[in-house]
Amino acid sequence: MYGVLLDSIFEVMRSEFDVSQWTEIQRLAGYHSDTDVINEFQCYSDSLIPRLTSAAHVVTGIASEQVIKRSSCSQWGGGRIQGSA
Repeated sequence: MYGVLLDSIFEVMRSEFDVSQWTEIQRLAGYHSDTDVINEFQCYSDSLIPRLTSAAHVVTGIASEQVIKRSSCSQWGGGRIQGSA
């Protein structure tokens, strides 16, 4: 999966969740980065978006599908992304 999809999910999470929630979401998803910068052209694991949205559900109670719908990913087949877990 390319970073452009991941960046869209990150943008939703950073704008809608507070820092402690975002930190916990990353921890639960097993994602670690020294920066919140996503390289739009780098390839990332296909499992990362489903892991992040599932963790967001655990932390915030917002359904994984809603996180996808709130992002730009929905215009690129976000349902298929979520279902690929």
